[in-house]
Amino acid sequence: SDEAKDALLLELNKSNYLVAIFADEMHRTEPDENGQSVIEEDSLIKVLNTSDSQGNMFLPLFTDWDALTKYTDKPVSTLVFPPQDAWHWALKMADYHGIVINPAENALPLSREQIQYLNNQIPA
Repeated sequence: SDEAKDALLLELNKSNYLVAIFADEMHRTEPDENGQSVIEEDSLIKVLNTSDSQGNMFLPLFTDWDALTKYTDKPVSTLVFPPQDAWHWALKMADYHGIVINPAENALPLSREQIQYLNNQIPA
C-alpha cells in the first residue's frame, strides 16, 4: 500500500549510512585527542559508484560493513553520512540518477524524486 511505502521511506531517515571511498589520494591532519582528523584541501576523494543496466549512475549507500564487503572486495574506506547529508549529496550531484541502499543484497533503489521526498521530511 502507499501508506506502507511511505512508512518504509520515512524509516530511512532514521539511519546512518556508509559511503565507500577510495582514500589513496586523501590527506588528513593527525587525529586530535578525540581521534578526529580533518581532510586537507589538496585531497582527492573518489567515491565508489554503481550503475544500472542502462549505464545510469547511482550512489551506493550501505547500512553496515557486512553489506559493503558483499558488494566490493576493493580496499575502501568509509564516510558515515546521516540521512540528510546522503540525500543532499545525491541530489546535488547531477550525475546521480538516485541512490541504491545495499546494492549487493535486497537492494533498495531510490529515485531522485524519492530522495527529494525524504529530504523534505527531515525537520529543519
